Amino acid sequence: MLIPVMLAACAAAPIGATEPVNEPWIFKGHAGVWYAGIAADLTLPRAASGDAATRSTQDLNLSGPRLTPMGELSAAKGPWLFELRGFAFDADAVSEQPVGGSLGDVDFDASERVKAEIDMATFELAAGHAIADYRSDASSSGATTLAVDLRVVGGVRLIDSSVSFSLPDGGAGVIADSEDVLTAHPLLGLRADADFHERFTISLEMTAGWLPGTTDSAGLDIVVGGQWRPVPNVGVQVGYRALFLDIESGDGNEAFEFGSASLQGLFGGVGFRF
Repeated sequence: MLIPVMLAACAAAPIGATEPVNEPWIFKGHAGVWYAGIAADLTLPRAASGDAATRSTQDLNLSGPRLTPMGELSAAKGPWLFELRGFAFDADAVSEQPVGGSLGDVDFDASERVKAEIDMATFELAAGHAIADYRSDASSSGATTLAVDLRVVGGVRLIDSSVSFSLPDGGAGVIADSEDVLTAHPLLGLRADADFHERFTISLEMTAGWLPGTTDSAGLDIVVGGQWRPVPNVGVQVGYRALFLDIESGDGNEAFEFGSASLQGLFGGVGFRF
């Protein structure tokens, strides 16, 4: 329901309006936490004999949500918007495996305990340009009753992902293995913002990207949030984010895979603007 309302408001406004000469810069920021749970299929390269095996985060007891620090900065002037966003996620757990197998070069037997750890950090840099906007008349207090912007955004997402497995109780063979992959892909998408009485803002942004190659990475990011500002420059922000990723590097037994991955959950924090 939100998108049709925003689009209808934007349709009433001229498209491609020129930027006013005296348009001020508007800076915004958000610092908070994301209560995110992860789902993924994990594969590490294997140098030993035998095929490289894949395990899901559910099998490894890693799927429970964790508090994840996240932050966002943006600067807007006229139709232009510049964004920087990032988060740092980590999860570790010990699980008793029901059947024997291998993870990377770590071999284990049935009922043996395996420790798994995931560390992931992403940084996104994007620029957007308004393709439609709407501004209602000011209220008796002087505040704009409704302001809606629809922007095309494009940029790049940098992803640093690390996966490790170990046998906490020790063993006769290899007891620990890990892999760290740094990759990136371009982003393209849309962002819509609706500001009510300059006190409450609803935002929706959806971006997607893909970059094939030696390391293949793809992502789809959906962020929807609302911010209430009891004072003009400081507010409380809540929302939901769903990030879908797929990272593959190498072939066969040399493959690293962070496949069919998703991080999803509620986020909250403090926002500011000036």
